[in-house]
Amino acid sequence: MSLLVRVPNWLGDGIMALPAVNGIISRYPDAGIWAVKRVAPLYRMVFSNCQVHTFPELPSGHRYKKLLLLTSSFSSALAGVRAGIRQITGTPGDGRTPLLTTVRRIPEDRTRHHSLHYDAIAEAVDALPEMPEKPQLTRAGEKHIAVFAGARYGEAKMWKGFAEVASLLEKPCVFYGTVSEREYLEEQAGRAGAAVKTGLTLRELCENLLSASAVIGNDSGGVHLAAFLGRPTVVIFGSTSPAWTVPLENGGKVLAVTGSVECSPCFQRICPLKEPECFKVIDPRLVADMVRRAQDE
Repeated sequence: MSLLVRVPNWLGDGIMALPAVNGIISRYPDAGIWAVKRVAPLYRMVFSNCQVHTFPELPSGHRYKKLLLLTSSFSSALAGVRAGIRQITGTPGDGRTPLLTTVRRIPEDRTRHHSLHYDAIAEAVDALPEMPEKPQLTRAGEKHIAVFAGARYGEAKMWKGFAEVASLLEKPCVFYGTVSEREYLEEQAGRAGAAVKTGLTLRELCENLLSASAVIGNDSGGVHLAAFLGRPTVVIFGSTSPAWTVPLENGGKVLAVTGSVECSPCFQRICPLKEPECFKVIDPRLVADMVRRAQDE
């Protein structure tokens, strides 16, 4: 089977899909991966022997006869049709059902872990999901506690207590993020006398995380990456739910912190209350204690 797998667009989702993709590659060693530019480096790093194409491009005269969609968008299915792939399998929705030759119906359930959604799609091609081996990387930087204080999803996922936690820990901390987050991270890190690193490549970020004795952050791609690398990780949940998107453990302890209020999880990008109640009830001292429990000694 000349199979092409269209993988999720976001880093966190991409990591939760790794067991499914690994099962597919194990079942079909000649399968290719179709990924957007921001997550393609992840798949090239983890599946170094696999051909990874940058979506939406495919080489002319490509060999693929079947497309398996781990994404839910209309554009993913349409790109497959335009590429001349005749067999397209995926979940219905977003108006794309007429473009699918095989429909995989999976109930929407945010009380089940999101990785199981990808696993169920992979089972459509008789794949057995399994976490892939960690990539071979070289450790970079000094021992520290890594902090991911941002979240591209929206402010409803961004707890503002990381500076206080970093001060309480009294250990070197590094705030990581994108270039666009640098101003916010510098303000947060500056309150704790911590360092800031932005604009790293994915491989550089991974190599730095290998030197982290613990990782703390919002429900975002960075904490999923850290957990995949086996780092002890503490994740703050506000508008989202650990039942759905807690990072998968892969050799390191993962602890979730939630604010137990009636309106959480709401899965909103921006809290209608402006100041999320679910974050107000999270005590930085408790979070610092959880980091101490999780970190390597």
